Amino acid sequence: MSDGQMQSPKSSSADLDSPHLGSNKYFSHRAMDIADEDFTLPGNTRSVGTQHDNIITKTARDLNWHGRKLIDPNHMLVPKKPEVGSDDIDRFNHDIFNLFALPFLALSAYVALNEISEWEEEFQTGFDWSRGEHPSPPSYYWHIACITFVIYMICDATWITFRPRAVRSTPIIYIHHSVVCFGYFVSYKYLEHPLHSRYRVAILTASLVEINTWFLTARRTFTVLRTVVSLGFYFTWVYFRLWMTGKASVMNLIWASEVLFHALDLDNNGVVSEAEWGSASIFVKPIYVYYAYYAVWVSTIMMGLNMKWTWDLIMSKLKAKKPGKKVEKCL
Repeated sequence: MSDGQMQSPKSSSADLDSPHLGSNKYFSHRAMDIADEDFTLPGNTRSVGTQHDNIITKTARDLNWHGRKLIDPNHMLVPKKPEVGSDDIDRFNHDIFNLFALPFLALSAYVALNEISEWEEEFQTGFDWSRGEHPSPPSYYWHIACITFVIYMICDATWITFRPRAVRSTPIIYIHHSVVCFGYFVSYKYLEHPLHSRYRVAILTASLVEINTWFLTARRTFTVLRTVVSLGFYFTWVYFRLWMTGKASVMNLIWASEVLFHALDLDNNGVVSEAEWGSASIFVKPIYVYYAYYAVWVSTIMMGLNMKWTWDLIMSKLKAKKPGKKVEKCL
């Protein structure tokens, strides 16, 4: 060592396994844990530790079960740890409520979706008009899902009415909850019919987006496993909020076109004549036409909201990369 060099205070791996620490591997591993901890230095200066690890290393650290203290990852995928103060207590309480409630919503939708899927597999049904020739599918778990979602939407809307600071935008939440609540309410008995039950697949598939909502809530609330939760958040966002909801929207459009054709084909000969095209009875008679239009309207609103939130998420990440700007990471 030259005169101008100073010895680093950090112990090497050889030092950690030295006889001074004992030959027991437990003490060696515990010393390594201590060496990697995120210490707070005087003046609120934080040691860098392994803040520049890659995403795989951060995930491994989050999954560590030896009690190692986690370091805030310096990565755009993972937001800062939440700070719960007097201004955030409404949001925090609301998030804790959702962390317990949302799994029940997702589970009820998943079980009800399996219920109709098993019926379709048993009778080899498709999604076309011939579906109406089969016996009515079971509706036990479908009714449970309807009741669960309606109760949750009413309770949550009431909550944010008295505690508006619990969410970022109360008008958007009101729109979302109103559409979902009304949709499940009017579908409760109507979708017991074998033909109309195909809409169950669409509405329950779209409702699985609550899995992503749980990860979103956990991502801004959890102080541990934050890299794992963030990865789950982005994966479920793309899969449920974009792919599955988009798929359900396309299904509703296809079914609406089929409903329109059958409503216009008044003589049921498989051809829509010029006279039938000019008929206005489609707009005043069959109830299933109104429901088909409503399903398209709902799926369009939901997909529009998801695209808006996706845009907000992308823009928040892009703005966060610009120096000198402090961005509130609400997503």
